[in-house]
Amino acid sequence: MLGVAWVPAQRQECGVLGDALIAAAAGIVIVALSVGTDLAIRYFLMTPLPVLVVVRLVLLSRETEDGDTEWYPLGRVMGWLSAIGVGALVAATIYYLGSPGGLEGVVKTSLSAAVQQMPEQLRAPMQSFVDAIARYYPGIMIALTVITAMVNGVFAQWMAVQFGRNIRPTPAYSAVAAPEWMAIALALAGAERPVPPVVPEPASALLMAIGLVTLLSRKRG
Repeated sequence: MLGVAWVPAQRQECGVLGDALIAAAAGIVIVALSVGTDLAIRYFLMTPLPVLVVVRLVLLSRETEDGDTEWYPLGRVMGWLSAIGVGALVAATIYYLGSPGGLEGVVKTSLSAAVQQMPEQLRAPMQSFVDAIARYYPGIMIALTVITAMVNGVFAQWMAVQFGRNIRPTPAYSAVAAPEWMAIALALAGAERPVPPVVPEPASALLMAIGLVTLLSRKRG
């Protein structure tokens, strides 16, 4: 194992990360002024934060003993994004413990308010759908956020290459392998009744997505 640390690829990395921070700050301020601080926090967790994590990690590199440049593994980037998603879900669960019904109750109330804005003939079936999906909705949304961040990263790399502005060479995506621990997520999500202290029920959808991504990446590799 190499005894060298991961470091920013070039001075350009600071500029790219700085631009991302400025864009994130601008978006947060606009959302906060438009719809309030609570939604601004949600916006930060679901949009700027994953982008900042990806930008920071994918531009880390280190020099090998042979003098070659080794870039931070994309599989570990996937792992960090997934870990942040799990952390955000746990934090939200704790934050809303004092609310009626906890996180699930908050989600159900929010979605039910949206259902009431629909035509009357659609309200009953949509409310039944909301009641069924509320407990899984946070995990689904975080899983989609993680997947969206990955897809956006691939697209951003492609655009940078087209304009000759890429810092990191385009990797072989088919060879990317997710960390071993992510495979455990699929097993936990597949349990009929996960133990609450280990896997909160709302996390099942998120863990299932993490596990499936892991299996697919290993199959391609």
